Amino acid sequence: MINVDIFRPDYNWKIEVTEDCIYHIDIIYEADEDIMNIIAGTRSRYLKIADLLDFDFSNEKKKEKAQKFNYWFFAPKLISDVGMTPTDDLKVFGQVTSSGIDYVVNNDKWSNHIEQIHHEEVHLLVSNEIGEAPPLFNEGIATYTENMIYKGKDESFTLYADIWNKHMPVENGLIKKLMINDYFWSVYGKLPLYTIGAAVVFFIVEKYSLDLLKEIFNSTLYEDDQFAQIVESKIGMSVDDIETDMMKYYLRL
Repeated sequence: MINVDIFRPDYNWKIEVTEDCIYHIDIIYEADEDIMNIIAGTRSRYLKIADLLDFDFSNEKKKEKAQKFNYWFFAPKLISDVGMTPTDDLKVFGQVTSSGIDYVVNNDKWSNHIEQIHHEEVHLLVSNEIGEAPPLFNEGIATYTENMIYKGKDESFTLYADIWNKHMPVENGLIKKLMINDYFWSVYGKLPLYTIGAAVVFFIVEKYSLDLLKEIFNSTLYEDDQFAQIVESKIGMSVDDIETDMMKYYLRL
C-alpha cells in the first residue's frame, strides 16, 4: 500500500454523502457527470457484491453499528506526489486502506473505471464483513466477485481454465508458494496473480462452499505465515493435493 494520508490536506475536496459512504472529490471534478453517476450507483454495486457473497445488509444490529465508508477521488497530480510517473499508459491508481478507497484516473474517463472501482469496493466490504486474508485470497475474492458480476460464471470458468493451462503446469507447488506474501509480491507482474487467486476462490466455492471460503477468511489475517496450514485444516487435505484437484478441475482431466 502507498501512504497517501500525508497528501490529503493538500487537496481541495467537495463532499458528497450517500446512505453508505462519504465521497471526497477533488474540486476539479465537482461538475464531472461520470463521477456523479458513480456516486448514484454505489448502493447498487454494494448490493451486487452482497448478493454474490451472501452478505446480509438487512441485519438491523449491523446497521446500528455501521459506519460510512470513505472514498477519495484525487486529482491526477497524486500520481506524481507518490513518486510514480504520470505517463499516458498509466490510466489509474487505486487502493483500499484504513482510510477508505483512494482512486485516481489519469488521462481517461471515470466511466471507464466502474469495474475497477467495484473491485476496490469488494475489498472494502469483504474486509468489513469477514476480514482480510493473504493477497492470493484477498485479491482472489475481489477478482472472483468482479468477474462473476461482469463476466458471469461460464466465462469466468473459461478464463480460469485458460490461465491454469498456461501457467500452472509449469511449476508444481506454485499455489503454496503464492500463499506466502513476500513470494506473491515478488512475482507480481510476471504472473496473472489476481486471476490465479480468483481461480482458487472459484474452485473452493464451486467444489466446497462459499461458507467454507468465508470460514478461511475469518480464521486468518492479511499477514499470516501459517496461512497454508489454515487452508489445509479447513479443506482437509494438503495444499499440494488441492492444487492437483484444481488441475483436474480446470483441465478436465
